[in-house]
Amino acid sequence: MNPEGYAPETLALCHQMWAPGLWGGSYACNRRFREAPIFYWLFTGLIVLGASVILLPNFPLVKMSLFSQVINGVLLPVVLIFMVLLVNKERVMKEWVNSRFYNVVAWTAVVIMIGLTAALVAITLRDLGLR
Repeated sequence: MNPEGYAPETLALCHQMWAPGLWGGSYACNRRFREAPIFYWLFTGLIVLGASVILLPNFPLVKMSLFSQVINGVLLPVVLIFMVLLVNKERVMKEWVNSRFYNVVAWTAVVIMIGLTAALVAITLRDLGLR
C-alpha cells in the first residue's frame, strides 16, 4: 500500500494525540473507549469526515491526493526543524539525546529539505506565471 493510504489515519491520530488534552481528556491509544472517549470520538469523527468527502460525486481524487502530498512536502522542513530541536532536549530525551555527529547529519538533512522545498515552490510559481 502506498503512503497516501496511511495519510488520513495518521493525520487523524496525530491530531488526536494533543487535542483531548485541551479539554482535560485522556489521549492514549492503549486506553479503552471508556477511559478516553474524547480521543476516540474525535478520531472516529475525522475518519468519517474524510471518508464522507472522498465519497462525494465527481470529487477530484487524484488532484486532491497530489495536493495533499505537495502540502506534506512543503510542511516537512518545519516538522523536521521541530523534531531535531526536540530530540536535542535532554529533559525530554534523557540518555537518547542526539550526539554531535547525528546533529550534523540531521541539520544537514534539514537544510537540504529546505532547499528542495524552496526549489519546488519556485518552480511551481514559475510554471504558474506568478513570479
